[in-house]
Amino acid sequence: MRYLDIGRHQIKDCLDPIHDEAVKTQCPDLGLILHYANSPLGRYNSRQGESRSVEVDPNDIQQIEAYKADLRDVFRQWDGQPAGDLRAWLNS
Repeated sequence: MRYLDIGRHQIKDCLDPIHDEAVKTQCPDLGLILHYANSPLGRYNSRQGESRSVEVDPNDIQQIEAYKADLRDVFRQWDGQPAGDLRAWLNS
């Protein structure tokens, strides 16, 4: 998370509570929007399970499509629109 100037071990302290709240309220997980610098995918898509329990396999088409669907739900929930490369990737 070099853009936020914090390490991966620190970001969990921010993202885990967001994920836990999303599970409680059955809302899309805002944590899906964040991406690690060396990956085209967010690292985890726990799909209403325990935080950081499902690591996305970039070679698994089903996991990628599930991740895309969940990320689209995040934008729909808050009437947002992805932009740039993220938008192109979600529409691919």
